[in-house]
Amino acid sequence: MGLTRYSTNAYGQASYQYWSQPVPKKVECMTCGNRYDERRRQLGYNFCLDCGEFKAIQERETWCRVPLPKQGYTLVTRKSDLLHLNQKTR
Repeated sequence: MGLTRYSTNAYGQASYQYWSQPVPKKVECMTCGNRYDERRRQLGYNFCLDCGEFKAIQERETWCRVPLPKQGYTLVTRKSDLLHLNQKTR
C-alpha cells in the first residue's frame, strides 16, 4: 500500500511521486489472541483495543460518585475511602 504525492514544477507540468510506508508489525493479544499493532505494546498495553475497552468498562463499574457536604460530588475509586467519608458515628 503506497502513498502518492502530486506536485507541479515551474513549467506547470504535473508529476507524481510514489513511496511506500513500512508495514507495522503485529503482536498477539494476551486476552483474546487477536493481532494488534506493535506500537501499542511499546506504549505498555498487552491487549488489543477491544479488550482494553472491556477492561476499562469493568474498572469504571467499581467507581462511585459521592456527594460531600459543601463540596459537591467526589469520585471514589476505593471502598476504604468511601467508608472513611461517613461523618456520622454509629
